[in-house]
Amino acid sequence: MLHSLLGRRRQRDPHDLSYAAYPDGIPDNTPFGEFFWRQSRAFTSTLGFDYIWLSNGFGFSHFGWSALGENFDGRQFARVDYGQVSARILDFWQHYRRECPDLPVDVRGTNYSTGIDLASDCVPLTDIYAGDFLRAPAPNYPSGALNEDFGLEMVGYMTRIARLPGDHFPFRYYPNDPWFWQNPWWDLYQREPFDIYCPLSTGRLNGRGQIENPQVVEFLTIDTEKGDLDERCALEVIPHIRRAIDDFPDRTGLLTWVYPFAEYHQLAADRPERLDLPYFGDWFARSGINARLPLNTVLSTDDFPEVVANHPEALADTILFSPVPFLAGDWEEALIQHIHSGGRALLYGPLDPTSPIVRQLLNLETGEGIEGECSLHLDLEPDPLVRWQGNRTFKHESILSAGPVCEQLIDSADPHTRVYATLRQGAEERIYALTRCSPEWQGGAVSWIRGSSSFSFVDQRPREYPADVWNPAELVRYLLTSFGYRFVQERQHPGVKPVLNFVTRHRNGFLFSGFKADTTAVLRYAFPQGAPLLVGAETVIQDDAATYFLDKSFHKECRIFVHQSSGGVLSCKEKPPFPTGKERKLQVSGLQDADLVVYPPLERMDEVSFELDGQEVDIEVTGGSSGGQRLAAAHAIHREGDCIHLRSVTGVLSVNW
Repeated sequence: MLHSLLGRRRQRDPHDLSYAAYPDGIPDNTPFGEFFWRQSRAFTSTLGFDYIWLSNGFGFSHFGWSALGENFDGRQFARVDYGQVSARILDFWQHYRRECPDLPVDVRGTNYSTGIDLASDCVPLTDIYAGDFLRAPAPNYPSGALNEDFGLEMVGYMTRIARLPGDHFPFRYYPNDPWFWQNPWWDLYQREPFDIYCPLSTGRLNGRGQIENPQVVEFLTIDTEKGDLDERCALEVIPHIRRAIDDFPDRTGLLTWVYPFAEYHQLAADRPERLDLPYFGDWFARSGINARLPLNTVLSTDDFPEVVANHPEALADTILFSPVPFLAGDWEEALIQHIHSGGRALLYGPLDPTSPIVRQLLNLETGEGIEGECSLHLDLEPDPLVRWQGNRTFKHESILSAGPVCEQLIDSADPHTRVYATLRQGAEERIYALTRCSPEWQGGAVSWIRGSSSFSFVDQRPREYPADVWNPAELVRYLLTSFGYRFVQERQHPGVKPVLNFVTRHRNGFLFSGFKADTTAVLRYAFPQGAPLLVGAETVIQDDAATYFLDKSFHKECRIFVHQSSGGVLSCKEKPPFPTGKERKLQVSGLQDADLVVYPPLERMDEVSFELDGQEVDIEVTGGSSGGQRLAAAHAIHREGDCIHLRSVTGVLSVNW
């Protein structure tokens, strides 16, 4: 390697070279894995190193920096024999176990996700995890810093931790770089902490229904390319890291990604020609996050049936985000059980590989497909574009979208099916997005979107569609309206990048974290509980939605939601907790005949008190903590599960605990 880096001054036969592990030269037909790991053992033992760290896709792919690979060249999948290529990769790790049984190894992984690596490079991550080669999965890759592709960073992170090789997973932050000219905290992040709060909003739901957080924080690095140790960097970064750790999610977020880690690998072994499914699925989730989809909780299909059967409460407040099950079995059965029992799910992807049961669930069948340029007919409210009046076309590229759009309604007269989007091409029309909610499902509902790629390959690199072409991933966020959520952003024109946004749960509160690539974007939120009142911010209430002009990086707490038909300006501020012994006081002003929902910490629920216009309000408890309560004579109060409801409140309200 050194000879190649310095220039080929003189070629030498490797048989004539002396290595620590091969003093007499390298024998013929020596596998690279054997050579590398035997040399690594000699190197680390001689220098007293504790472990080895493999960077930049080493051990996983020849093309760690590319979205293309041996198995996919941008035009065709299944270009190589999956079994042979995956066996070669696994062989490398098996040599590690033989040559260095006691040497710990950490990895950086590739720049991409489990499904993309599997489809493009035949990376058998499930076998690597099962082989006890790694202490932990690869950390998050800093694509958010390098090109503002936060969706790719989050998707790579979540798909790698859906299943774990050990008992923990790390988080890595990128403040400095000793190899290149950039030092991200200063010249990529602009001293903004968004790439701390956003990935650290990620939670992994295990089979016991518990949220797992990263247990290791890694820094690349503490020194610059000049060897400088700038203490200002540490002084500015560390408080944000500590706060993000203090605010770790302890419940599922608004969306929980049910990720088919095992099923994707089974698909690769059994039907390698359909590796377009994981490739498209991961890219679509990435594009959705980049288009402001609040996806930051992941649950593997291995654990999903156990959670549904034994811990359904863990999924009560979340919407499952899942590919349409393409293999009948536990994943499919658990998903249908969850929906029929009152759960909510948002499915994506083609229906051609699915079972009749799933098609019946969605009231969809498949026919002849359409692809290429189409017209989109949308029964959803898109983001307002202030200074753009053009028309937008729609493009569906089959090779990057797991085939053409083939879906049609089975029963167009079904009263429980609402179609939200269709594609038309000439006289042909296909269903693109819908929602079904049957009375027999106990309040359960399922939405589905076909999904399309948001880019094409130009010079072997993914390039996003121009502004006059619809970003299909935006429609996923619009579809959340069917579940009572509106995440609207007002942009100047479609070329303005959408705002990155995540919502996590901590101590029964809500935390809004995100990044505004363009600070002219205006955000509007509406939840089923009402408009969220972010602590420390003012908002205008319009159409039951809260409008915010937030900073480039934001990490805001919310514990109060409001319904107020009169609109107006509201604020929620932290106030000194008086008298001594109180923990928090939140003061809401601007209320006019408002209904509110309050989320105190669960352990403080029975200690909550209220003040209206500075006067303490007597609360008469008529049924214990689970019964009804009355706020004075005019204001009804009652506790419902993990929150407190207040009716018809006017004035300045303080919530204390």
